[in-house]
Amino acid sequence: MTGQKFEQARGALKFLLQQLKPEDNFNLVVYDSAVESFRPELQRADEATIKAATGFVDGLYAGGSTNIDGALQTALAQLTDSKRPSYVLFLTDGLPTVGEMNEQKIATKAKEANKVNARLFNFGVGFDVNSRLLDRISRDHRGQSVYVRPNENIEASVSSLYRKIGSPVLTDIAINVELDAVIPAGTAGPINRTYPRQLTDLSQGEQLVWVGRYRHAGSAKVTLAGVAADERKSFSFPTTFVAKSHDETFGFVEKLWATRRVGEIIDELDLRGQNQELVDELVKLSIQHGIMTPYTSFLADENVSLADTSNTTRARDVSRRELSKADGVDGFAQRAFKGRLQSSNQAAGAGGASSGPADKKMASPALGATTAPSSSRVGNKPNRISGVVTEDSLADKSESADSNLRQVGQKTFFRKNKLWQDSTVTDEQSKNAIRVKQFSREYFDLAAKHSGTLAKYIAFDEPVLVNLDDKTYQIDPEEPEKS
Repeated sequence: MTGQKFEQARGALKFLLQQLKPEDNFNLVVYDSAVESFRPELQRADEATIKAATGFVDGLYAGGSTNIDGALQTALAQLTDSKRPSYVLFLTDGLPTVGEMNEQKIATKAKEANKVNARLFNFGVGFDVNSRLLDRISRDHRGQSVYVRPNENIEASVSSLYRKIGSPVLTDIAINVELDAVIPAGTAGPINRTYPRQLTDLSQGEQLVWVGRYRHAGSAKVTLAGVAADERKSFSFPTTFVAKSHDETFGFVEKLWATRRVGEIIDELDLRGQNQELVDELVKLSIQHGIMTPYTSFLADENVSLADTSNTTRARDVSRRELSKADGVDGFAQRAFKGRLQSSNQAAGAGGASSGPADKKMASPALGATTAPSSSRVGNKPNRISGVVTEDSLADKSESADSNLRQVGQKTFFRKNKLWQDSTVTDEQSKNAIRVKQFSREYFDLAAKHSGTLAKYIAFDEPVLVNLDDKTYQIDPEEPEKS
């Protein structure tokens, strides 16, 4: 790391030193070909040691190779107190080039060295990092990977994360759900597939958004437990899991769950290899919720049938090829995209991106306003969701995805053969759809029956194929009068 980036990294270190509290212990580990520590062991953050550490930072210079394994081993070996939260902030701008260089072995050794269950947060600076390795490490250690583009400021990214983790108010968090009804022995628990998969610490001013699926309806008690000021605390509140929703008031919850689930599926494919069942689910969720990814963006092509059985094969081949790229621009963009899905607090089409700016190469379709024109509402027109592009070979598909996919209410519509098709409509339903002319008597009867729901689903200039209750309708626009 040289030049401006090195000076930014130096500034980030100085910022962190100034944030330390008297009760904190810390150390600095710097590495190139060799690994060096500020002090042999953790130091109390008093005025003298912070001053000395600042002088140590001022004396740093760039050069040498990149011993990632040695740096992690040195840092983790210094953490010995399992009774208090421990954090490692790891910053790198390159690939491992000396010492252990196999990413799987580096991750395994780090896991074995982490005796106190420390949280590990990674900062990947620039495109020359092994982003898959960083994601693997952060996943193993209940942390997070932050990707800093070449034109972004390192100090700003580091300070933003530290402000979140620097004041933990609840650590070692666990959530438990108890149904009032008795669940028969031998059946699965009341909930599954909850995200985030691993609960991290809750910091001052932060909210916890936790989503999952439930198997049984009925009254329940939800308990959030954790450690606050060295004391175990719990907070319980009653809730009800309804058997069926009669409107779309809370429909965004399902889409938020689907957004995070897609992120987790990509993470599994990325870190554990291909799994056809996961690819099948990825395609299904992409279609149902309009969550396009670099591996399913072809679904927005007007000539691709949503019911085509070859879609999963194509998604599998694309994901295998692209996720094999551990570094470079494509690897960087894919892991940053995946992370935004996993941490999203907005449902698909809810209007608003997750964290960080989004450029055209890393547009997030599930998170709304990645670009103003694609996410804005004009008159009664529904939101258009931007297409996903994370590599140059997919760039020419972004405009197609942008114009051929729309989120309306809780439904996703794809433009196929000059017709907007509800993603839940099957080929068989399409063939037997009830044809209704816009503004005809049948049209108004249908609109009255569905209490205004219909209006938002037909705000298109072309025919619309939509499922309403248990029937499928094709709404054809009124033909203009001939002069």
